[in-house]
Amino acid sequence: MEEDKDMAMGVTEQFKIETPVDRNIEEIRRIGYTLIEDVLSVKEIKFLQSGILEEIYQKQIEEIGGEDKLFSIGDEYSVKALLAYNDYFAELASNSRIHEVVERFLGENYKLFLQNAVLNFGGHYNPASVWHRDTPYSHYVCSRPLGLTSLFVVDE
Repeated sequence: MEEDKDMAMGVTEQFKIETPVDRNIEEIRRIGYTLIEDVLSVKEIKFLQSGILEEIYQKQIEEIGGEDKLFSIGDEYSVKALLAYNDYFAELASNSRIHEVVERFLGENYKLFLQNAVLNFGGHYNPASVWHRDTPYSHYVCSRPLGLTSLFVVDE
């Protein structure tokens, strides 16, 4: 009797990878993250390296009355609500390659929870650079994922 190859050795469930997005979903489920390469164009990278994030951070410091206030709550070197300061960040939040993975993983009903930039300066500790939850004060676990974090890493 010929055994069905999909049922070999008692394996009754398999995730078949047919597309790059399938691979992304499988990696998220198995190891908790995936890499989506070449999402940003050279022009976008140059823009992000231009100092725009630091400019927005300085503006936010002025708006709240000083960087000491950020330090007092452990929010130093974190730029908040980027899309409120520059239209490019609305475009970035709408990146179709990221949305394709998010929608396949979470379903069609999802929303942007926050959009921050973490600034890392040599010799300065940044609380957001260490492991943390992006949904603070959520001290519970659930049977289904509540969200995904998209992290764009840009260096000098």
